[in-house]
Amino acid sequence: MVTGYVSNQDPPSYYSVVDVLVHPSLRDGMRNVLLEAMACEKAVIATPVGGVLEMLQDGKNGRMVSINDVNSLAMIICDLLSDKALRN
Repeated sequence: MVTGYVSNQDPPSYYSVVDVLVHPSLRDGMRNVLLEAMACEKAVIATPVGGVLEMLQDGKNGRMVSINDVNSLAMIICDLLSDKALRN
């Protein structure tokens, strides 16, 4: 799902319709989206940049994928989408 601007009151309604939040950033510009998704109990995938390194532990509270590693990113997305227990 790709959206335009979302007001501060709307994020929970958007997160309720996604299974996995994918945030493959080249630099840490806005990690709040990860915190919001995690607060809504959604699985998250991110790249190890900036503050993401301080909040996300690969395999514990989310999944980390190397920058520009498209194959690993695709595999992790497929794994999470096909396994509800793993997403939880």
